[in-house]
Amino acid sequence: MKFNLKKTALIGASAAAVLFAAVAVAQDAPRFGKGFGKHHSPFSQEAREKWCSPKRVTLINVFEVPKGSEEAAIQSWEKSRDFLARQKGYISTKLHRAIRPDGRFQLVNVAQWASPEEFQAATEKMRRELPDTMPQGTVFHPGLYNVVRSDGEPPFAEKFCQGKKHSR
Repeated sequence: MKFNLKKTALIGASAAAVLFAAVAVAQDAPRFGKGFGKHHSPFSQEAREKWCSPKRVTLINVFEVPKGSEEAAIQSWEKSRDFLARQKGYISTKLHRAIRPDGRFQLVNVAQWASPEEFQAATEKMRRELPDTMPQGTVFHPGLYNVVRSDGEPPFAEKFCQGKKHSR
């Protein structure tokens, strides 16, 4: 039997990454009011209904941010994220920053929502209740999308959406 140190290290690192991601989700869960945190578990019935919804959509919002205003834009995004995370239908969001400082779109937000209607209601409420603190000159290009092709879901996703318990 031949022992491959690189493969063994890669498998171990992958398993550790999955474990750390699960712990991070569980630790972040209580922060977000009606999201996963309402029941303090990413595996609650409410979370399952949102994540497995056939109407689930992905928001992709690219931002043109004036040079030198990136940190202010990120702080403004965080306020919006905190507001939206407490709204019905919110699942998750991630903000990405361009590696190259000369890129047209310095920030890209990718978020998951249970339905287009819940996203629309949440953003309308945010516009009414939350002051706009984005730096002047910031331009948004939002769009809602459905997945049409994928390299597959994580192995646990099918059981999760069927309501079965995970094997340990």
